[in-house]
Amino acid sequence: MSFKNCFNNIFSKDLEKYGFLYNKKLGKHIKIINGEIIQFISYIKSKSTKKGYQAFNVFSGMASIYCESLDDEWLRNLGIDLHTMVYNVCPEERLNIQPIDYEYNNDTMVEVIELALQHTKEIILPLFDEVNDLNTYIYKYVTYCKRSCISGANRFNADSLALIVSDNHDNFNDWLQRDYDRAENYCKKSNRLDILDSERELLYRAIVTNIVEKRDEIYNDPELYSKAIDEAKTRKANNTFYLREKGLII
Repeated sequence: MSFKNCFNNIFSKDLEKYGFLYNKKLGKHIKIINGEIIQFISYIKSKSTKKGYQAFNVFSGMASIYCESLDDEWLRNLGIDLHTMVYNVCPEERLNIQPIDYEYNNDTMVEVIELALQHTKEIILPLFDEVNDLNTYIYKYVTYCKRSCISGANRFNADSLALIVSDNHDNFNDWLQRDYDRAENYCKKSNRLDILDSERELLYRAIVTNIVEKRDEIYNDPELYSKAIDEAKTRKANNTFYLREKGLII
């Protein structure tokens, strides 16, 4: 059996219990929540460090129906591998649970895929389970795993219109402080306190300048706000059509 078929067979049996269905056209296990949030789980192949072995990592993510697109290229941009997710969500407690890549040969393929499924159930599914609307998508997923997707709202970038549709006016101070604290812990542990100020500056620019201030440009400009709402409606219609064309029920 090929790796692809083996992976999909093993993952499908368990993920169906959690509302995920394998979509052959997209090549991913998909779950749609309230017609607004699209969650996906798949894999990416990588190079093994061992002779005679191959490697992969679990690749997952989510997006709102108001994203620029939900085609395969965009889903790749919006997803992250499991190792990165562990680091972003719980760097202290869970970093040791996931190897950088899962390495396997023909004899160990099933066993290794089952291990990857176990880690998926321990790490990805609990995080995904916390997301049930646009607000939880932003606060439980985006702020931890993919902040770039809501930056540049004034240009309707990526998935930033989720902020406008959900009427988000948060200054994200709690998020900024959380990332400040993590940066400080990192600098202390790596004995690099000399770069702490520059790390904080980068975080401020990423969260306040690129997300909060760009979002507020829309709220402060009635014409731009109207265009943003119209664009959100267009994207919802286009993305819904695309997903239905792929055989998904939405």
